[in-house]
Amino acid sequence: MYATAADMVRQFTHREVLALTDPEDTGDIDQVILDGALVAASAEIDTYLSGRYRLPLNPAPQHLVRICCDIARYVLTGDERQVTDTITDRYKAAVRFLELVANGKVTLGPGENGVTPSSDGGVQFVQGSRVFVRQGPGAF
Repeated sequence: MYATAADMVRQFTHREVLALTDPEDTGDIDQVILDGALVAASAEIDTYLSGRYRLPLNPAPQHLVRICCDIARYVLTGDERQVTDTITDRYKAAVRFLELVANGKVTLGPGENGVTPSSDGGVQFVQGSRVFVRQGPGAF
C-alpha cells in the first residue's frame, strides 16, 4: 500500500476517517474497511505506473501517499456515505496526474538509486550505415 491509516488520519482528520469507515457507529475506525480502500487505491495507482516503473515503489514518493489517500477517500464514499464535490475533484485531479505519469509527461521524481526513470516510449533515432548502395550504372 502506498499510504497507511495514519496517513489518512493526518490528511483528513480522525473524525472524517471515522465517518467513512464506521458504518455500525462503533466509535472506532474499521481497519478492515480502511485497509481495503487503501489496497484498492494502491492497485488503481499501479495500473497507471506499471508501464513506467518497477512496482511496487518502495518507499513510496510522498506525492503518491497523498494521491493514494485521495483515491481511498473516494473509494470509501457511496452507498450511505456522501461523496462531496471536493472528494470528487481531488479524485479526478489524482487520476489526471497519474495519466500524466503514464504518458511520460511527468515523473514521480528520482528513483531509489537517485536517477529519474526515463520514458520507455517515443521515437529513437540511430545513425548507422546505409542498407542500399548503388554499385554502378544499372545496379540495384
